[in-house]
Amino acid sequence: MAILEKSWRIYWKAIIEGKKSLVIDVTDRTGNKIGELRPINKSTINIDTVVSSLTEWRKKYSKFFFTEFEASNTRTKSWILNSVLANETQMLFLIYCDGQLIGQYGFKNLNDSSVLMDNLIRGVGGGHPKLMERSMWALISWLFENRDIDDVRGSVLSDNPFAMMVNKAVGFEYVCETRNILEDGRFSRDIILTRERWETKE
Repeated sequence: MAILEKSWRIYWKAIIEGKKSLVIDVTDRTGNKIGELRPINKSTINIDTVVSSLTEWRKKYSKFFFTEFEASNTRTKSWILNSVLANETQMLFLIYCDGQLIGQYGFKNLNDSSVLMDNLIRGVGGGHPKLMERSMWALISWLFENRDIDDVRGSVLSDNPFAMMVNKAVGFEYVCETRNILEDGRFSRDIILTRERWETKE
């Protein structure tokens, strides 16, 4: 686990324990609010509708995850508690539009210079047509504005055209031409969005 400064650890713990509220507004390119990002905290595992939605999405999109697992509400709760909420370098956000839970997006492996974006899912339809793209932009902007990092990174699978398209729209570029070959024959590509590119993108 990366060693982060005390101020971040205190802030992160307050969010995770529900002692501090965090809502990141998602806006379109003209500044109109189209959604919200709300971080998962310890109370989330007690909200059955959220847990069941995350479980359903994990089942539906299991082939787009880099690890294999059998999704169930019990396993989802365990994953939230023992993985997401136990790691100060990681946060998972729920994407809402007009009070409806639409999807999820998050980050992990946060350190002093970089962070890995992860877990992008549009679970249901609805909301602004660019909601996912703008949600990505909102969270990435929040990270650049609140953390002194040089870049955000990610990885996209060859058979996930939606992820490839939306990451490109946000401003990600391929790190190099190298393809990471998976055991099942598919491949992934590493992507990066630098602070410099982010500052000139919007």
